[in-house]
Amino acid sequence: MFPFRAWLQTQIDDYRRQLRNATMEFYLAELSLERDDGEIGELRHYYLTGVQMAELSQQQGDENSYLFSLIKLHQRLIHEINNTERDHLFRVQSYYFARQTLQHICTQFSLMGNWDKATAFQTDFMQRVAFIP
Repeated sequence: MFPFRAWLQTQIDDYRRQLRNATMEFYLAELSLERDDGEIGELRHYYLTGVQMAELSQQQGDENSYLFSLIKLHQRLIHEINNTERDHLFRVQSYYFARQTLQHICTQFSLMGNWDKATAFQTDFMQRVAFIP
């Protein structure tokens, strides 16, 4: 029994370490978006880092962290869509990334049987996104 418990604890510790590292990289990528002269490559890096963090959680069966990661990413992308100081291409790319995160969020909520939340996220997206390419 002890070897299994030790193995399981090692797996949990590895996941926590990987998630902590992915979270740090995600927040560093988010900091790069804070600058006014943020480029589309930084947006892409932010998106891919957020998706990587979410997928890590999903692979480990951590639904709460998976949804938290996607929702945080989605909210920031909506902010960038509505940021009129960004150039058009940056906002368009934010829009497409936000639609992809919305799809993942709604899929997860529907798998959990929570149709109301999936519908609420779709409605919220249409209300909050003033910019549609």
